[in-house]
Amino acid sequence: MPFDDASVDLVFSYNAFERFAEPDAVLREMLRVVRPGGIAYFNFGPLYRSAYGPHSMMSVTVPFCHHLFEREVLDDYVSREGLRPIPWATLNEWRLQSFRDLWTSVRAAAPPQLYREVPESRGLRLIEHYPSCFQSRTNDFDDLMIGMVEVALRRTEEPLPRLE
Repeated sequence: MPFDDASVDLVFSYNAFERFAEPDAVLREMLRVVRPGGIAYFNFGPLYRSAYGPHSMMSVTVPFCHHLFEREVLDDYVSREGLRPIPWATLNEWRLQSFRDLWTSVRAAAPPQLYREVPESRGLRLIEHYPSCFQSRTNDFDDLMIGMVEVALRRTEEPLPRLE
């Protein structure tokens, strides 16, 4: 971002973090420009493995369609029906635990002031009736249940950790 280090009081991201190819690099860049005492706020979803993770609700209204059908089948369907294409290329497919690990990795430099994982209950019957469709996609039930994340981090004087 074209800002000096520690030059702003607040940065925020709304409904974008699930789309960044490198959320860890984006977070560190946002924290770089926040002054000590300032806030970095993120609210984003749906997470990829949740009910409408591929942002398909405008074209395919079946929850978890990306777990039930292959991409090619879904792409053929939306094309044939003249529906809005599913934006596969703009989704990072991070698991919930990857985001949790990301917040933990910057904790000394930006401890959480607010952290909320919002569950999504749509589609639970599909998981119950067809568990084999989901077992190969994730070992963590939270991946399927958490649809949105909200987090506010307060910047400290501690230096940011290096990217690995």
